[in-house]
Amino acid sequence: MNLRPFEDLIKTIEYDGETFIPIEEIAKTAMSDITDSTTKVLGMSISKFGVAECIINRHVYETDIKYCFYVTDTFNVFCNHNLEKMSVFNQVQIVKNLIKWGFVEP
Repeated sequence: MNLRPFEDLIKTIEYDGETFIPIEEIAKTAMSDITDSTTKVLGMSISKFGVAECIINRHVYETDIKYCFYVTDTFNVFCNHNLEKMSVFNQVQIVKNLIKWGFVEP
């Protein structure tokens, strides 16, 4: 099985007839704990240290909150809010998606 390159996390890909940017989907999945919210992506990049980053603005209950999501080259997923490292929700679903999209072997 040919795996997708890590850099594809911040690129538009097509899977099962859908077009999307994987790291945006990871951020949405990780933040799906509050249904009354909207998410806007502010930027994406991959550092020279092999970390994909997605900065989002989340509007929850009339408040805007900025989060930064990280996916390391070993596919560790975490979030940073106000310089505090946080675990993310739905880790199992995120890993399943990474396998399904061809980034990780099962």
